Amino acid sequence: MTLDVFNTPSPKADARIAYGPDPLNFGDLRLPGGSGPHPVVVVIHGGFWRAKYDLEFMGHIALLLLLQSGA
Repeated sequence: MTLDVFNTPSPKADARIAYGPDPLNFGDLRLPGGSGPHPVVVVIHGGFWRAKYDLEFMGHIALLLLLQSGA
């Protein structure tokens, strides 16, 4: 696994799904390409946002997990 992905723009989510009335109540869905089958990974951020661990960071984490799965 390489950490070079942190030097590139974070991939956009395939969909943003609201789960409450607040604008910050959402989840981002990322789907692998191809016909599958694919493993399922749920990444839950603990809610303590700092500039170093923002949504871009979480996009990179999702990409690393996707690359690690071989999808």
